[in-house]
Amino acid sequence: PETSTSYQIGYQGQLSDTVNLTVNGFYNEIDDLIQTDEDNASFEGNIAIYKYMNVDSAKTYGGDIGIDWQVDERAKLQASYAYLKTHNNVTDTELTYKPNHKAMLALDYQLNDKLQLIPRLNYESKQLISTSEQAYSPSWWTLDSKLNYDATANLSLYAAINNIFDVQRDITDTSDYRPIDNREWLLGASYHW
Repeated sequence: PETSTSYQIGYQGQLSDTVNLTVNGFYNEIDDLIQTDEDNASFEGNIAIYKYMNVDSAKTYGGDIGIDWQVDERAKLQASYAYLKTHNNVTDTELTYKPNHKAMLALDYQLNDKLQLIPRLNYESKQLISTSEQAYSPSWWTLDSKLNYDATANLSLYAAINNIFDVQRDITDTSDYRPIDNREWLLGASYHW
């Protein structure tokens, strides 16, 4: 079984009437870390079959920051960034499937009293997938957008496009772990009574 000793510190507060801030930091010492590695996988064609393995000794550290800013009565901006550094103490390499950087930027904009636009930009840095080959999956950006319409006091409609730029993994490249889903168009409704 995996065991760890963790140290964490964080702050959450309201910097002003319009700005909220969250900051967290952490450090973990881990024994017998349970993880997957492409080195421990078998392949049937392009399908990888993974087995869990233990890393005798590892450490992780990093932090994250998040800001919510009510720009004005119509617009709210949200931003977050997370940093993660990992170390396999046995192989002196990074740990697999742990990107160093993740970021998100979203705007919640009220176009009028019935219509709301919510674009969201996401980023994830490259990540190690094979310790022995030092193979990395590429970094990626995605952009999603959603439009909400309050048709009545009880009925809401929405239209959304996820992954607008159609960022998708190359299934012929076993080192590519970008998103599986391609561009997605959604229409929906919800009724409240």
